[in-house]
Amino acid sequence: MHGDGKDILARCAFFDLEVDLNGDLEAAGAVFGERELLIENGSTAQKLDALARFVAGAEFLVGHNALWHDLPFVARGAPGSSLLRMRVLDTLLLSPLAFPRRPYHAHVKDYKLLRETR
Repeated sequence: MHGDGKDILARCAFFDLEVDLNGDLEAAGAVFGERELLIENGSTAQKLDALARFVAGAEFLVGHNALWHDLPFVARGAPGSSLLRMRVLDTLLLSPLAFPRRPYHAHVKDYKLLRETR
């Protein structure tokens, strides 16, 4: 399949889950085409259902650390979710290709920073 980068981007839904230190879903967000979604209210099941409805029709679900964090969380919170049947692009796996000299490729979370670290 040929075309410019917009072809594939139009078929991708980008998403992120914010899970708090207690393991609860604090927020979910997504961008699909020109639309954006931010869900901060409701139960975990309601948030995941709203996210699944929002990204319906996307060919690819794109997220950072989606395979080892976000989708396992979805599997525990909503095992029947359509999110689990989507094709996934995990940017955590692509990051070393774009930035081979970086020592790590996971997001640095503010609450995980220590004063002594760079």
